Amino acid sequence: MGFRPMTVETVTSEAAGDPYILIVDDDQALRAMLAEGIRHVGYRIGEAESAEQALALIATQQPKPDLVLIDVHLPGMSGIELACRLRVGSEVPFLFISCDSDMALAKLAAEYGSLAYLVKPLKFEQIAPAIESALSRAEELRQMRLRETQLDAALSQGRETSIAVGVLMERLRIGRKAAFERLRGTARSQRRSIGEVARELLETAETANGRQAGRDGGSQTTPD
Repeated sequence: MGFRPMTVETVTSEAAGDPYILIVDDDQALRAMLAEGIRHVGYRIGEAESAEQALALIATQQPKPDLVLIDVHLPGMSGIELACRLRVGSEVPFLFISCDSDMALAKLAAEYGSLAYLVKPLKFEQIAPAIESALSRAEELRQMRLRETQLDAALSQGRETSIAVGVLMERLRIGRKAAFERLRGTARSQRRSIGEVARELLETAETANGRQAGRDGGSQTTPD
């Protein structure tokens, strides 16, 4: 029982940019059922019968899966351990499928980062919406990580940008991410660099502080 190679149908859909779903389950009949149903709605499909096989596939194949469906109870390395490795090593999103409806296990799956927990026996009517929702959530998380990376890069490269973010945080009583997004949004709308907008903001802030200091000094009286 080995990995099913990519078919002509899969390669054809890959050219269209359809999401790639990897199914990891040692039940060959279930894999075939899931693969047929998921392929029917337009997704590309890969299959693995063990966690070890899935990791080897993810390490060597491009592009990486957009989502991995993992059976919790796999022979050898468990589905939980596979999820841990995906979360730490590749950031490939995943959801669990299991014959166990234990709420404690479902809660554990969520803590490990699973985007959904589906209980066997599975009906495709419940799988398709779960995949759609998981892909949407995975994209949201990817965009969030991208923004965090951009923020860290901008703050590490530009002292003025970092200071400007701090000014906005204090002035607007918002967090660092929100302040950076405000700064970046202004730069995009004005078609300028973030650095230019940051320098202008700091110059405006310095001017305002100077005026305030002058008013404060003028209001003071000299004792007789």
